[in-house]
Amino acid sequence: MKLTQIAVDNPVFATMMMVALLVMGLFSYRQLGVDQFPNVDFPVVVVHHRLSRAPRPRRSRPRSAARSRKRSTPSPASRR
Repeated sequence: MKLTQIAVDNPVFATMMMVALLVMGLFSYRQLGVDQFPNVDFPVVVVHHRLSRAPRPRRSRPRSAARSRKRSTPSPASRR
């Protein structure tokens, strides 16, 4: 309660303390050595598996037949 009372009574003092902590943190971060902040390569595993005995997916009709059926149907204007 004493810290909150000081912050409420003196808002400029509380703001300056927060700014001082921020500046010290930034300064300390820049002073970190390489051994304390190493470059880490995270391990990655990629699995690719193809089933050799699995049947290929079948289509109901070949694509060429579907295209030719679309072309051979009469247009709505010629039906009249």
